[in-house]
Amino acid sequence: MSSILAGLFGPHSDYKKLEKEIEDLGFLDSEYIVYLSDDHHNSQYLASVEIKNKDLADKVRHIFNENHVHKTYLFENMSID
Repeated sequence: MSSILAGLFGPHSDYKKLEKEIEDLGFLDSEYIVYLSDDHHNSQYLASVEIKNKDLADKVRHIFNENHVHKTYLFENMSID
């Protein structure tokens, strides 16, 4: 079963850069979600990625950290669907 790794990012973090780096790892757009407010240029945002193994979880955590994540959450035995 999959898990969800979610992260809370600050207003100065570039969500487009985060999306590109997640996709560069091989994730499809159906395997992650970036949650934006209406004023996404000056507000925090949340991203969640469906993780299928520990190696991918470590890689996504690294990407989150490189993009200045404030807090991460791991929801086990869940999928994006």
